[in-house]
Amino acid sequence: LKKGDHDLQIYSMATPNGVKVTMLLEELCDIHLDLEYDAWAASIMNGDQFTSGFVECNPNSKIPCMMDYGTTPPTRVFESASILMYVSEKFN
Repeated sequence: LKKGDHDLQIYSMATPNGVKVTMLLEELCDIHLDLEYDAWAASIMNGDQFTSGFVECNPNSKIPCMMDYGTTPPTRVFESASILMYVSEKFN
């Protein structure tokens, strides 16, 4: 999977579950000015969710999934509700 410059890496698509994660992150960015993330398109139409890199992030091969490289070892979080909980707790 691609990795950008920030600790949080989101792999998703503009589906309802993907959008709710992005909406929360954008709202939190307004509150926590130090919060930045990289978002990557994972096309379920092209089968991106079945690639080995994606399966390492989410063994269920579903979008969205997130890697937090701000932890050691990096934390993988998948399923939209789990990502929402994780991000909410991490950024209070």
